[in-house]
Amino acid sequence: MFIDLPSILIVLPPAILFGLAATSKADIKRGLSILISNEQDWTVIEYRKAAHFYNVTGNSAILLGAVMTLIGWIAMGSSLPADEFAITFGPAFAVSILTMVLGIMIKIICHIAEERIRYAADFY
Repeated sequence: MFIDLPSILIVLPPAILFGLAATSKADIKRGLSILISNEQDWTVIEYRKAAHFYNVTGNSAILLGAVMTLIGWIAMGSSLPADEFAITFGPAFAVSILTMVLGIMIKIICHIAEERIRYAADFY
């Protein structure tokens, strides 16, 4: 019910690409390394760059979710016939709002990853 492949494809890959565009592959690898193994041989700047990837990715996911939800509402409003509105609106609205929910979920995950990296940077 809450898993919709088109919603995932509309939000997740572009959010990751925006995060990559704002940082670098090295920052992503470093961030994953910090999250998985808690390595200690990074500088403060490297920690900040790794955290920045997750910040940009999470914020992009929320914005993409909002924009895609609005686009879905526009498409839905322009294509629903008046006589079928009551029957069709509920399911169509539920699917359209999934992109926003997915964007928020990705932001929460990215926020936790970002805070974990910042926490690790404070102790090393």
